[in-house]
Amino acid sequence: MFSHSEEARILQIPMSERIKIGKWICIRILMTIVLLAMTSSSVASALAAPEEKEYPALEPLFSMSGAAEELLNECVISGELKQNFEAEGFPLPEHARLKKEVTMLRKEGWMVNQFSKEALITDEWLIITEDRASMLENEDQIICVIRKENDKLNVYNRFRPVVISCNKDGDEINEFAPGEEVYVKGRRFWPCATYQVLIQDNPVKWWDALLISEDPSGNLEQIRTTISGEFGPTLIWSIPVDAPITHHEYDIIVDKQGLGAFRYNPLFDGLDSATCAGIIAPVPDASAFALFASGLVLVSASFLFGRQRKRNGG
Repeated sequence: MFSHSEEARILQIPMSERIKIGKWICIRILMTIVLLAMTSSSVASALAAPEEKEYPALEPLFSMSGAAEELLNECVISGELKQNFEAEGFPLPEHARLKKEVTMLRKEGWMVNQFSKEALITDEWLIITEDRASMLENEDQIICVIRKENDKLNVYNRFRPVVISCNKDGDEINEFAPGEEVYVKGRRFWPCATYQVLIQDNPVKWWDALLISEDPSGNLEQIRTTISGEFGPTLIWSIPVDAPITHHEYDIIVDKQGLGAFRYNPLFDGLDSATCAGIIAPVPDASAFALFASGLVLVSASFLFGRQRKRNGG
């Protein structure tokens, strides 16, 4: 293992120093083993696919049965709805009480006209404000969902998903020039779920069909949400450098796969933006315009300076 000369050198080292060196080598070996174990564990965790949860087990705000179920057969305003629920022993939490007058919409009535006969899950209702525009303007608006489960009506609350167009660093941007890249990020989605991202002509309304032919990127991007229902900046469109300036208004839809795919369903899908266009593209490049303007100023200044010199006989 060692040559005679090397052994002789080692034997010349005092025993106390050799013990220290041995301890140091043992510690280094142990640290290496620990680091290798931690690395292999991290790699295994990263490679493990998140658990598929098409419909996460959310806890209902409250359940109701018996006489309270009869309320679903009629349209009622919020005050009556709240009083009846509380009379049945199911008080509405403060955050579930909408300030404006609300209407419970039945699938057999208004919802059929609004969403078509394919709409939503059987025995499911929405409680929304009568003024839908004000609801869509408020990203913190709670959407109440009532589902019939095990002969009970369970009431859930959902925040409207938030979709934001941005750059690769996640900074919000709403106008994009030729040669730029459009990214999107989002939160408040179903956790550990698969979505397709589509760019559509503005406006997109409830239960509209989502057309691949309208997407200017030519591709459908698939994303998967985290366990907290979020996803980071995702590239959805690289605008060609030679794209003409059109100022076209688009909406970005994050469409949940499965039930109602390729139709905008506000219960499951995200929309940027519900009240105005999500993005406008292509638009003139601001930096190119600034360069042109500064060049124009320099030319003008040179021209005026030349005229002034001629007048002064220079």
